[in-house]
Amino acid sequence: MARVPFDFDDDSPKELVLSPKGRLLEVRWPLLGVSILQTRGGDRQDDYVDLEDVAKNTPGFCQHGMFGYSIDQFSEFFAYDQSGNFSHEIELTFGNVEVTIGRVTPLGIWLFDNYHDDDYLPDWPDLHSIRILGASAEKAETYLLNALITARRSLKVVLTLCPIQWSIPRLEEESTQDEGSVDDPIVHRAAHAIAEIEPLRLFYKGLEEGDPASAFLQFYRVLEYYAALLIQDEVAKLRWDRNLSARGFLIEMLKAAARDERAQLLRIVTRLGDKVLFEDAKTGKLCNSATPEDLANAMYAFRNAIVHAKYDFRTTIHADSILESSAVAAAWRGLAEELAARSLQRLGQPET
Repeated sequence: MARVPFDFDDDSPKELVLSPKGRLLEVRWPLLGVSILQTRGGDRQDDYVDLEDVAKNTPGFCQHGMFGYSIDQFSEFFAYDQSGNFSHEIELTFGNVEVTIGRVTPLGIWLFDNYHDDDYLPDWPDLHSIRILGASAEKAETYLLNALITARRSLKVVLTLCPIQWSIPRLEEESTQDEGSVDDPIVHRAAHAIAEIEPLRLFYKGLEEGDPASAFLQFYRVLEYYAALLIQDEVAKLRWDRNLSARGFLIEMLKAAARDERAQLLRIVTRLGDKVLFEDAKTGKLCNSATPEDLANAMYAFRNAIVHAKYDFRTTIHADSILESSAVAAAWRGLAEELAARSLQRLGQPET
């Protein structure tokens, strides 16, 4: 059972304990045993929060822009569902780290209520938060990205990070979800989170990108990242191969170093692809034959058609119309997302 509740009472600040400490006010959340310190004095009210003041007076407190905060081993990030119908309670675990998605916690409301503009932002009950328990502030983004990607791809739940103070589309007052109706909690357990922050960021940007061609490039960059690591693994194997002579080692090293981008892409596509994926690519007219070689060549050509704007005998220019959607770019986006997801799952390093 999750340690952080999915929902809270309407008067959630009552779950916090306020204790004067000289010139400071301690705001403690007994449920998790975490607390912050803020300055008292003058005409300011005890419930007026200045985040810079909190960071100055609270050891272990870290503000993540206006997206959320960390305190000790607990982090919270604000999110919302544009449909206004999000009613799920989600519990994810990555090893020993708990990630829950539910209503904003009492501590989160206390810290950011002074910055929350009711005229531009959804009301607190319409916002949700992603709560991470058991990870340091330095690892918070890693687990946040793992949670957002898992929720979207595995659970089909799409949440958008919500920076407090920014103007975002306000939710409709009337929701199609019956009041008080909440689906059963969704529980998803993983042995570990993926540790590499760079490919996680690229993959999430691809998911969030509205333009198919731009999204394709983000997923392609994930493949580039892991394609380079495959060469590193190859070099490591060569280094410890006692059956390889000095001359043989030198030759194999030169081969690995000379491998160009297209060859690296072919290697990772061969490693991650399967018969079904290659057949789907052929059926979708992305390549002429259901082979890794043909698919890798076609993917490399499409990538060049996006990033280069020069006509030559090797490639053409791809520029989508601003009036019509591109079925070709959408198809490439879907395939690149699937390959990038497989690279994270199969080649990603586990967070320890």
